Amino acid sequence: MAYEDQGFVWIDDGWWNLYSLWPWIKERGGMMYGMWKGHGAHTPWGAEGGRKAAVIGEAGEVAFALASNVAPAAMADRSPDRSDAGIDFLLAGDVAVDVKASPHFRDPFLKSPAARDHLIEADVFVLVGVDYDGRRARVFGWATRAELLDAPVVGAPTCPDEPAHLIRADDLPHFGLPDARAGVRYETGEA
Repeated sequence: MAYEDQGFVWIDDGWWNLYSLWPWIKERGGMMYGMWKGHGAHTPWGAEGGRKAAVIGEAGEVAFALASNVAPAAMADRSPDRSDAGIDFLLAGDVAVDVKASPHFRDPFLKSPAARDHLIEADVFVLVGVDYDGRRARVFGWATRAELLDAPVVGAPTCPDEPAHLIRADDLPHFGLPDARAGVRYETGEA
């Protein structure tokens, strides 16, 4: 099943309706969850919660691709033996983008665990709120690597025992899509 073959998607009040893409999103989410398990990673949510988290992540990436009009080929390589290494898109100008999808779409926050600071490779972090049950997603805004690492380290509302850099959607330094301030140029079409 290919991304391009998934049918009509529309936008309503800033939200991308992903209903027609949901089977493809779930398929890719299942693949990601399988990779997590295959590499010995675990999620604190159990098997079903881990699958759902992977689907939410994929939905966020699809919403970013749609909102920015980026060709699916710009998505980082994902094969059964390779994760995305924290880089979801490579955009023109060699800007590495990590899409952070939040299921808390009414009050989303950009979160990066402080224990992983040394692993951060992306230049830009984009916050996308995902309404799993509504099959829709919305790009809220973004921050650069430096801005995210400068954010306060607190216990996140969903994981209070895991200190993380946290920026609420309303406090993001930049709203909408990454732009020239982050060195981003969008090139659309086939890669």
